[in-house]
Amino acid sequence: MNEQLLSSYSDEEIKKALFQMHPSKSPGPDGQQINIWKENWIPDVPDGTLVRPAHYEIDTVAELIDGASRTWSAQATTLSSDIFAKLLMTVWALWKNRNEKLWLDKSQSAVALSLGTMTWYESFLLNRYPNGRTTKGRAHQVWKAPTTCILKLNTDGAFLPSVGSGAVGGIIRNDQGGFVAAMAHQVSHVTAALHIELVAIRAGMDLCQAMMVDKVITESDCLVAIQAIISEVPDMSIYSPLIEDIKVGARVFQDISFVHAPHSANCVAHRLASHAFENEGFHEWFAQAPELILDAIMYDCNHRN
Repeated sequence: MNEQLLSSYSDEEIKKALFQMHPSKSPGPDGQQINIWKENWIPDVPDGTLVRPAHYEIDTVAELIDGASRTWSAQATTLSSDIFAKLLMTVWALWKNRNEKLWLDKSQSAVALSLGTMTWYESFLLNRYPNGRTTKGRAHQVWKAPTTCILKLNTDGAFLPSVGSGAVGGIIRNDQGGFVAAMAHQVSHVTAALHIELVAIRAGMDLCQAMMVDKVITESDCLVAIQAIISEVPDMSIYSPLIEDIKVGARVFQDISFVHAPHSANCVAHRLASHAFENEGFHEWFAQAPELILDAIMYDCNHRN
């Protein structure tokens, strides 16, 4: 009997004791409830969705932490600043996902988590380099306000080939950078990045028509999409019906132009598209901007040309 009492706990005994406890009980002073250990809050990764680089040697975040000092290891300090920033964003996203599973009983997929993380990383770069960032000899470009009496529509699309679906986002702003309207929603049966970018432009035009906007500058960070729309040469690709639909739809506007914008000047639309990728449903906002883009709009307003 004594040997049995002094013996180590088996995995089966621990599991049995854990699953006998009420899910809302907190056995320790940290307030952590039991159901977090019963639920899978680490996102599932479908086969082929996320591919780990073949040359990558790190298996877990724990390998980047010194076990004795509980600080970042020498291996972590050798990472580039951009990679290290993405690492921290990913760790934070996983922790946020864990808390939402614990308190709200909801969690995101690995794909949605990675897209959201990269969106916040883009916002981090905007705040880290408020005066612009020079990359490969080119100056960081910011959003430019339209002229008086005309509005600007920015659109963007999010797409992962392995998923076969995507999402679009778009925002309409005035000559002061003020919010007019925005939209974000998922799109099924997407075949390529160009496809979703064209769909985003068309969805943005629909939003303009719903707002009775007849003078608008339409910006997208997809140069190929813009070139296809403004080209006078008939398009012979599989996207020709969609491109022609955009051209026909443009005729109802009194004044509309299609302009390419660098990614750094299209961050608000990018964030909306990423939001749609993470959240199902059709989202539209009028007059008052959603909280998820307020900081990005403020940044554009403070740095607009």
